[in-house]
Amino acid sequence: MLIGISILLFIIIYFLSIKKTIIACNEYDKNIELLEIASNAPLLEVQLQKELDAINNKLGSQNQDGGKYSDKLIELITSYCQLNNAILKEFPETELAQKDDLLIETNRFTLAGDYVTLLKFVYLLEQKHKIGKVTSVNYLSKKDFRSNSNILTATIYLQNIKKTE
Repeated sequence: MLIGISILLFIIIYFLSIKKTIIACNEYDKNIELLEIASNAPLLEVQLQKELDAINNKLGSQNQDGGKYSDKLIELITSYCQLNNAILKEFPETELAQKDDLLIETNRFTLAGDYVTLLKFVYLLEQKHKIGKVTSVNYLSKKDFRSNSNILTATIYLQNIKKTE
């Protein structure tokens, strides 16, 4: 009977006082962690603001010419085609998409030539001139029935992102 009463008394003491103490200790530990995070908040805010400013500067410096962007691109393509024996098959209008305060310009054009010439042009766009970001290149080999030979074409997607004011 004494053992039963002591177990019952232990359970009552646990639920009335010890359990509340354990919960308070756990909450204290969580609050200490939150305090450490909150004390680092100003430093984190400054760091994030610097990253945001760097991104905005990149967006602002990219494509400052505005409407002259397509002119520069077509000039680059035609001069490359003349020098390297490639053919510009198609150059449709620039596609524009608005997302929040960003304007995304997508140019799609198709060149024909041998593989090395097309690959060098993609390299030229990505590494040297950096007119925009090459988002996709689709190589396709077609049969030309007039000359009875295969023609390799590359459809290149070039994107530019502008920040609208």
